[in-house]
Amino acid sequence: MDTIIMKNGTVYEGFISEQSTKGDVWIKAATSTMTFDRDSISINSTEGSTTVSFKKQLFNDVTILEDGDIVTFRCNYQALVQTKMSEVDKVLKPVVPNVLDVVTADKTYEGSIVETAFGRYLKILSGDKKHVIKSKNIKSQSRKTEAEGRENLDVTLFPYLDVYEMKDKSVVSGILISQNMSDGSLIFKTENGTLLPLNLKNIDKVRKVVNNNYKEVVYPIDTAAMADLYINDFEVEPLQGFYDKKTDIVSVPVEMGSGMILIPGKDVTLCQKEKAKAKMKEYILVPFNPLESVKNGLIRLGKTGSLSFVNPTVVEKQDGLVYTDYKNLNAGYYILYDKKDQMIIPLWVRAAEN
Repeated sequence: MDTIIMKNGTVYEGFISEQSTKGDVWIKAATSTMTFDRDSISINSTEGSTTVSFKKQLFNDVTILEDGDIVTFRCNYQALVQTKMSEVDKVLKPVVPNVLDVVTADKTYEGSIVETAFGRYLKILSGDKKHVIKSKNIKSQSRKTEAEGRENLDVTLFPYLDVYEMKDKSVVSGILISQNMSDGSLIFKTENGTLLPLNLKNIDKVRKVVNNNYKEVVYPIDTAAMADLYINDFEVEPLQGFYDKKTDIVSVPVEMGSGMILIPGKDVTLCQKEKAKAKMKEYILVPFNPLESVKNGLIRLGKTGSLSFVNPTVVEKQDGLVYTDYKNLNAGYYILYDKKDQMIIPLWVRAAEN
């Protein structure tokens, strides 16, 4: 999913599902983070559920992130938001495996476009360097596979398809593979592999839809090169923590920070290298009520209910790795806790719908 950052500070996680030539855009958001002046909204919390009202809008199932004169909250539900392209500040984009973006300006850059600010600039990641290119200097853009070039670019590599509604009422669906900025000419590849020459001046509306034939790239596992611990495929370094049985409070040293890991959905997968049992960390998943206060050089994360833990959905071994899955978790705060070595991994599970 893209991260769409608005000029008013609102952040949507999703994608721009429709765009008209008049500057109207529709954002299909999985989650939204919004900021308002406190005196412009009303907040109501009952039975563990919080709602925010703004004018005629009602936001249900929200999580308050920051409170005070300015309030920031997250909406944990899907929404279709209509706005203007002029209100969008920038869009952060994920890297598409096996696809190279090619941008020609004063010279040619190859890599992955990871940020766009419409009409202002884009950022392309080439290796470990980001290049910022002003929109006015871009001559052309295209996509290709590293080995086969743009004509052989596989439509199934993309999770979303572009749908162009033309002024002559025809509709084409596929992916844009090249665009010339000087004359507006496009090369479009349809779902069945046909290459179509198009022109921007003939397009009335652009939409995005889910690609039902999307094939996620799966790489072979090189366990020798892997780190010891992953959460949902991301490498994680556990913190040296402390659990005070008397107060039921779990803490980490201030200098380490809280180390909170954000889990957007409802599922957590812990992956460890398989080792002799004596050397394996034995993590349990424990919900906690947050405190986030500092005392005696420690960040007191919260109370755990005497380490009441969540049973894993499944534990399995495969290719020298041990996977521990926790499915359909409730939204809230958790720690993965190894009692023997007092190692802690704090998690914030948002439990948003995918």
